[in-house]
Amino acid sequence: MTHILLIHKVGLSTIVKEVRGS
Repeated sequence: MTHILLIHKVGLSTIVKEVRGS
């Protein structure tokens, strides 16, 4: 479960970074 949470957190961070960068 911890791994899933970590992936979700990283994924969200990447999406937010991409949206902000655009």
